[in-house]
Amino acid sequence: MLGKVTGTVAIAGIAFLAGKYSNDDVSLFRNGKMDTNVPMNQPILPVTTTGATIKPSELNADALGPSRSSEIMKHGYPGFTNVRTYEDFVLSYDYKTKTAHWVCEHLTPERLKHAVGVDRKLCEFKPDVTLPQ
Repeated sequence: MLGKVTGTVAIAGIAFLAGKYSNDDVSLFRNGKMDTNVPMNQPILPVTTTGATIKPSELNADALGPSRSSEIMKHGYPGFTNVRTYEDFVLSYDYKTKTAHWVCEHLTPERLKHAVGVDRKLCEFKPDVTLPQ
């Protein structure tokens, strides 16, 4: 029993010291090639040498009127539950009401061009069979 405790304490101590004295330039796990590895773009902040202080906004909140957030979000706030990814868009689906919480699509000027021969009246909309009934 004492040997197991000693071994566990030794491993924990070595792991602590390795983490404390390791260099951040050693990127053993930081830059792993995985599907979930997203490059983190760091914003470049401007350097000010004038010593100017940043003052809080002097916006008059009363002049804006009441917030419409409760009216806009009466159907629910966006979330990441039940997220489904398709070729052209991503959506969050509500299984209870069988409607979309939100849909996200990247629109470009090229995708918004009118295509000759495309008529929405001739489309046949079908339910997604991959969603549970």
